[in-house]
Amino acid sequence: MSKPEWDCLFSRCGNADIAKELIKSGCDINERDVSGRTALQIATTRGQTESVQVLLENGADVNASDRAGNTPLHHCGHAETLKLLVRYGGDLKKGNHNGLSPLEMAKRRGVSTDVLQLFIELQNDTKPTKRTLSKTDLKQKFSTTNKGSIFSEFFIDVNFGAILCIVIIVVVLSLGVSWVLTGMSLESKMKIPIDSYEQVQHIEL
Repeated sequence: MSKPEWDCLFSRCGNADIAKELIKSGCDINERDVSGRTALQIATTRGQTESVQVLLENGADVNASDRAGNTPLHHCGHAETLKLLVRYGGDLKKGNHNGLSPLEMAKRRGVSTDVLQLFIELQNDTKPTKRTLSKTDLKQKFSTTNKGSIFSEFFIDVNFGAILCIVIIVVVLSLGVSWVLTGMSLESKMKIPIDSYEQVQHIEL
């Protein structure tokens, strides 16, 4: 994109309709100015929520960093814009080149208490969630670590519940056999051979 086109998007990103037209005309939505800022960062700084939404819907990089390492969230000071950025995957814990998170930057910039509280709430809500791996995921995982392994294919294709049941049955049977053999061994030790018993009686007489 040429500089005039970028300047146009840069200066007009506050108008959502014009931003749409510029994007349709082929403007690079993630182009940067001399400070390394994208149109999304500019719109975020200005609190232009509609434009932020348009840019995000059209593929703007929500975590793009400028020359100081600041992402759009580091420039954010408006509640609705903040919610949008987080909804589209904004990283609330990513630090800039000084190691400051978006929340810490917001505090330094004197953002309102309500927005600061929203930062905290959203940060607490964006903990990674556990996801159950599907067979496809497992096959991809094993294919990179155990290529050609027969065991890996068996492990993936057999139901985990069935494997657990088999293991339990084997353990129970092993314990049972061990108990029976131990009992028989003790019983045999307690029996006195007939010949030995007769010899004892003979000695007593």
